[in-house]
Amino acid sequence: MLQKLRAFFWPIQKPELKKVIPMFLLFFFFVFNYTILKDISEPLIVTARGSGAESIAFLKLWGTLPLALLFMFVYSKLSNRISKKALFSISKKEEKP
Repeated sequence: MLQKLRAFFWPIQKPELKKVIPMFLLFFFFVFNYTILKDISEPLIVTARGSGAESIAFLKLWGTLPLALLFMFVYSKLSNRISKKALFSISKKEEKP
């Protein structure tokens, strides 16, 4: 009975844990950083001297949009040169024979 519950709620085998746990941690830290930075950045921008709520739209249009397009361009160039696995984790360990 306990084995069936484990298979239902945690269908990950022991050899897969080497990939699952780092990916879970990576996802957690992405979401955590995104949430914290989003919650902190907007009040800092709005309360800065000489700016207001209208500056958020300006920064999104002239800051975020060009950087997102630049990142997509660089990512597409990198994806043509290196493998997808290496692109996801640039610091890849070399395996010893």
